[in-house]
Amino acid sequence: MQEQLLATLYEKYQHTAYVYVLGLCGKKELAEDIVSEGFLRALESLPDEKEMYFLWWLLRVCKNVWLDFCRKQKKIADFAPEDYASQADVWESVLQRDTQKKLYDALRALPPKAQQILLWYYYAQLPIQEIAVLQGISAGAAKTALFRARRQLKQQLAQQEVEQHDL
Repeated sequence: MQEQLLATLYEKYQHTAYVYVLGLCGKKELAEDIVSEGFLRALESLPDEKEMYFLWWLLRVCKNVWLDFCRKQKKIADFAPEDYASQADVWESVLQRDTQKKLYDALRALPPKAQQILLWYYYAQLPIQEIAVLQGISAGAAKTALFRARRQLKQQLAQQEVEQHDL
C-alpha cells in the first residue's frame, strides 16, 4: 500500500480502533500496542480491492491481536470483564463525567458478546449492516443482538444503582 494511503487510514481509524481495544483490554499502553500491531497486520493482509472495508478488517484484526496476547499470557480461559475493571483510572482521563464511568463499568460487567456489539455500535459507530458482516449474521440477527445487549446494559445499570444505594 502507498505511504499516503497508510497515513490516511491511520488518521481516519486510529481513534475508533483505540477506543474499541481499550474497551477490550482496559489498559492504555496495551491498547496502543494492540492498535499499532493491528494496523500492521491489517495492512499486510488486506487486499487492495478491499480498502473500503478497512475499518471492519482492522477491528477484527485488533480483536485477534488481543486474543493472541491473552493466549500468550495464558489468561484466555480465565478472562472475565472484572479482571480489568480495576483499570478504571485509565478511563478517568477518557471518561470525565460520573455517568459515563457508571456506563462503562456496567458495560464491562456484561458478557463479552454483548460488550462487543455495544462497543461496535456506540463507540466505533458502525451501522447494523457492518456489525452483521463482522459477526457473520444477518442484519435482523444483529438488531436482535443489539436489542438484547441494550437490555442487559439497562439491567446492569439498575443493579449498580441498587448496590450504590445499599452502601
